[in-house]
Amino acid sequence: MWSTLVLSYCKENKLTHFPIVDMMSSDLFHNKKISRQVSTELARAIIDHMVTHGTAKWEGKDKLRATIILRTLQGWADLIYKWAERMGNLNTVTTVFEILDGDDTTEEEFHGMDRDLFHRTMALLEKDGKAKLFDVGGAGEGVKFVSQ
Repeated sequence: MWSTLVLSYCKENKLTHFPIVDMMSSDLFHNKKISRQVSTELARAIIDHMVTHGTAKWEGKDKLRATIILRTLQGWADLIYKWAERMGNLNTVTTVFEILDGDDTTEEEFHGMDRDLFHRTMALLEKDGKAKLFDVGGAGEGVKFVSQ
């Protein structure tokens, strides 16, 4: 049950990295109305359980920060590519900013996505021949989604 709550909370708040200190002060683990809070040990046990089920991974041996895995890389790749198809962005250049922070993606799950996760997702799309990520000089990075 806790795993489902953590995943829902992170999905709703678009969190992919979750430091233990932030977990402890979040509404998820701290109910201020009744002055109750999950212990650090329980929070770590919850994340450990998620790690065994593939929905989280610890960032370092000290277990101070976790990456929450809301979707597989393939799941993110499929979602972003379908958005590009739906928006008519195939065979045109779209900036990474437009994809992750633009007005056209505010309702998309990937809006505000962690840049490292985005790059790993784009690498998968590049490998599949569905996208090409490239530097556009001073304007940052661009993506050309390729029709299949």
